[in-house]
Amino acid sequence: MHPEGASACINCIGALEARVLLQELHDTELTVAAVRRMASVGLDAKNTLCVWDWRRGRVLALATGHSDRIFDVAWDPFQSNRLVSCGVKHIKFWTLCGNALTPKRGLFGKAGDLQTILCVSAAKEELTYSGALNGDVYVWRGVALLRTVQAAHGAGIFSMHSCEEGFATGGRDGCIRLWDVDFKPITKIDLREAEQGYKGV
Repeated sequence: MHPEGASACINCIGALEARVLLQELHDTELTVAAVRRMASVGLDAKNTLCVWDWRRGRVLALATGHSDRIFDVAWDPFQSNRLVSCGVKHIKFWTLCGNALTPKRGLFGKAGDLQTILCVSAAKEELTYSGALNGDVYVWRGVALLRTVQAAHGAGIFSMHSCEEGFATGGRDGCIRLWDVDFKPITKIDLREAEQGYKGV
């Protein structure tokens, strides 16, 4: 990110020169790279979602993200044209087709309460896991809420990472939790009890 916050620059590790300069489309809040593509969300009134070919520095697609704040965006590693965004009382599932981004709102139904969603992580079989402000994990299949893992954390879940062995989550409660592939708890690391103290996850 440029020191004045107007442009983002992608560098190749070990290279001396910048490879691509992404021009001033919007004030970039967060980005996610997936091979040649990168998604960014602007801080503009429309929370514009933009997909870039970052190697060429070109915009592939852009769309209005949501009327409320967006906190996270993640590519689905198992479906290359699918990404998910989330934020204040919403989650959206996006399909990229050519230069068009098509959203579908997540359907909360009766499986869980409408919550502010802070983070997302995609998994196999069209499953998406999201961390909610109340400390629950919401499990989605397609666009429908399938089930919740209640009280996964004692407060909001700010980060989530998936891998073949399961998931790692970090929350405002000062804990990092590890989960298996079925989101059954493996262990909890309480950073508040660490010798170095806790400054936030």
